[in-house]
Amino acid sequence: MTDQDHKVSGYRIESALVLVLAVGMLVVAALLSPDPDGYGTHRKLLLLPCMFRTITHLPCPFCGLTTSYAAMARLRVAEAFAAHALGPIAYLLTWVAGGRALYTLVRGVQFAPSWLSGRRATNVILMVLGAGWLVNIVRALVA
Repeated sequence: MTDQDHKVSGYRIESALVLVLAVGMLVVAALLSPDPDGYGTHRKLLLLPCMFRTITHLPCPFCGLTTSYAAMARLRVAEAFAAHALGPIAYLLTWVAGGRALYTLVRGVQFAPSWLSGRRATNVILMVLGAGWLVNIVRALVA
């Protein structure tokens, strides 16, 4: 087996894992009913309550994402945005990642472009997550 064959094999394994993860997330979202409170849907998956929220009474960066995904699976976009400001975008990106993973699995090419794996991309993702968290905190304080 050549180095190129090893590289293609690695790309396919990576793509298969991303595809399984994306499909799994979308299936779980479709099977869960969103919690009417806007958060807490993750408890139906037997996960622990958010300790940050329990202690501070404010949402953590991820509070409401499971509820938002479940609402998006039902095409209830307003409800999904109310649960988490970034939820609908993350849900759509899950579909995009699944489609990209399927494409790269078949083609045997790298899943993520190189510009997406650098420090700058990580900083942008963290800033977007922070902005979404800030929006959710402000909404919690105003409510």
